[in-house]
Amino acid sequence: MIGMLRGTTTVFDEQSVMIDVNGLGYQVYVSTPDLRASDSDTFFIAEHITEKSHDLYGFREKSALQVYHKLLSVNGVGPKMGLSILNLGNLSDIIHAIQQGDVAFLTRASGVGKRVAERVVVDLRDKTIAFDSAITVGAQDDEAVEALLALGYDRDDAVVMLKNTEGTTEQRLTQALKGGK
Repeated sequence: MIGMLRGTTTVFDEQSVMIDVNGLGYQVYVSTPDLRASDSDTFFIAEHITEKSHDLYGFREKSALQVYHKLLSVNGVGPKMGLSILNLGNLSDIIHAIQQGDVAFLTRASGVGKRVAERVVVDLRDKTIAFDSAITVGAQDDEAVEALLALGYDRDDAVVMLKNTEGTTEQRLTQALKGGK
């Protein structure tokens, strides 16, 4: 499984880039903001393999990949539709629309009808809280999240527990555990 690609990117067509990794070119479908050439780029990859194709979808931000995977968990949302939803704007706007139940915003994505948009809202409204705060996660948050994961919490719960904490990693962990499960 391909999880990440790092290399030189060139625009391949209106939906994808070609990433040259030591002389081997990978065509990767990307969202519109990521559709640009660069001498050195890193993409987090989602693979979609069917009988007829082996497609790669790339994201410059790990949080975008996480939101993309959540979108694919919704019945009726496929790889291209998930990418289309991510083309609507920045991740914060998309997550906010899901949390607020803004079906009209989601139906602006190519191929997304009212029913699918409603399903996205219903299925992901509660699950996006962790992603909303994960978008701004820094190195200190990563340490605190990793510590909670080591204690047996899942990633979504850990991010939510740490959302309103302050101070050093140790102080934040103490605050999270006092208010946590």
